Amino acid sequence: MIETPPGRRSGPPSPAAEHPDPARSDPAAEHPDPAQPDSAVPCPCGSGDTYGACCGRFHSGAPAPTAEALMRSRYSANALLSADPARFGAYLHQTWAPETRPELAELTTPGPRWRRLAILSTTTGGPFDSTGAVEFVAAYEEAEQSQDPGSRPLRGRLQELSRFRRESGRWLYIDGQLSDDPAGL
Repeated sequence: MIETPPGRRSGPPSPAAEHPDPARSDPAAEHPDPAQPDSAVPCPCGSGDTYGACCGRFHSGAPAPTAEALMRSRYSANALLSADPARFGAYLHQTWAPETRPELAELTTPGPRWRRLAILSTTTGGPFDSTGAVEFVAAYEEAEQSQDPGSRPLRGRLQELSRFRRESGRWLYIDGQLSDDPAGL
């Protein structure tokens, strides 16, 4: 004789379990917000993880565990800024140290199209550190100012040594020093 585990009903499943009531289903699951990035796509930061498993969780409120994770999530927020300027601009604002951060309005205007990120080095900034630095190169494209329909986007690289500190369990971006001669990607 086969015993039914405690708490489980024996016999066939109820018709309600086989055919859930469509009125009780989650409308957000059926009609995702088109302005929100798909959590199953690759993360813009280039980690190799999906957006939901990588920067998406930080954009949803989880604290970044390291300075590098915060830097990657800020890069992703910039890369996704045109999809939802209010959400990602607010994230950039919240993760910027108060003494150096610009006004929120300055962070909600999409800039260039960020194409690729490479981490060059990380100094401290781990889970048990209070400060850290991350050097990176980011490749971008921006539309040429020309009205010529056949013009190609301008491409460039930004190299920065970013400084971070952890305050009340959360990493904050302090500032960065730009390189005059960005390394290649």
